Amino acid sequence: MQPLDLYNHQRALWDGLIRQEPAAWCQERSQYIRLLRMGLIEDFVSLSSESLPIFFSLFDAQDGFLVPAGDLNIPHTAMRDLCAFLPSLEVYSPILFQLWKRGTFDRMVFQVHSTSVDLKDTEKSSLVSSSLRQISLPPSTFSMGALPHDTQVEIKETPRHTVTLTRGVNVCAYACTQVLFEYVMGYNPSCFLGASRPVEQVSWCDAILFCNRLSLLQGKSAVYVVPEGLSDTCRNQRNVFSDAVDNLARQIRWNQDADGYRLPTEAEWEYAARGNSETIYAGSNDIQEVAWFQGNSSTTSAPVAAKRPNHHGLFDMCGNVWEWVWDTWLSNAYTRGTCVDPVIEAPSPARIVRGGGWSSRSMLTRATFRRGDYASSKDPGRGFRFVSMPSTKNV
Repeated sequence: MQPLDLYNHQRALWDGLIRQEPAAWCQERSQYIRLLRMGLIEDFVSLSSESLPIFFSLFDAQDGFLVPAGDLNIPHTAMRDLCAFLPSLEVYSPILFQLWKRGTFDRMVFQVHSTSVDLKDTEKSSLVSSSLRQISLPPSTFSMGALPHDTQVEIKETPRHTVTLTRGVNVCAYACTQVLFEYVMGYNPSCFLGASRPVEQVSWCDAILFCNRLSLLQGKSAVYVVPEGLSDTCRNQRNVFSDAVDNLARQIRWNQDADGYRLPTEAEWEYAARGNSETIYAGSNDIQEVAWFQGNSSTTSAPVAAKRPNHHGLFDMCGNVWEWVWDTWLSNAYTRGTCVDPVIEAPSPARIVRGGGWSSRSMLTRATFRRGDYASSKDPGRGFRFVSMPSTKNV
């Protein structure tokens, strides 16, 4: 049963119970809320496993997630304890544990930790697990580039052309979070601190190094062959740009036989953002529904997954932070016409960012807009999202 089907079924049961004996069941529900407010999370979860209808009455469905109902008024410390306890649900309720594994509580976890910096080990574990969640996209053919009804098109987005991606790809549901970046790399370069906010002020080379290190931590092979000294040179970079980093970036190579994590190609990114839909932004023609940008961000980044997802179930593909992709920047790349698995690789430090960020005008936040920048460039509005190839092992 799908998570929201389970939720709707249990809420229907709750509605039936509350119609039959409203006073008794409201009193029972109040007991659950009292345990939550007191921070007695283990008692709350143990009791919840015995009466799922009451548990689900405490949550509202929102964009595929379950978030606390508006009448709970749970203290922030208790919510942090609840979120940290989620990986332990398996002991008490396999059903609720499967909901956590499938990401049903991710928005709640991310919202609770939007400004968190110091984390307990249990909190870090829960956030890292959520941050690693990926969506599998199958091979596809789609039209890449300017939409015919888009009135803000720039020449570098044209001509619209057919692209075939012959391989499926697993795309991270969220931009790389600060908690995940720090877990992998040992430091957090971000300007707007918050465990569940996207990491920013990372260069293209920083993202490459992250992907390699995450691959090794997860028992996969590193995708990128990098020159000696790249890591130290990136860590020692003090300015927005670095000639030393850009010179080393020219030497980075992609081993396409490796099974680890990597940046998406530009074509993979646009397919993940838009696919065969005709929406201006990733998931909607209304930017307010899906993106944090200049018009609503209050000049700061936001926790991931706070806006609606696109039709693939991916969040913040437009807005919040710009996202690095693998390809070398070429302003007239689309003039090549119909392509199969396109990728532009050249010994150049100029790379591509997509999607716009929290400080971007709406025009720059469109799903087809593309821009180049130096591989060493760091900016508080720039992050990344990683992908991996589907496993080819027989199950």
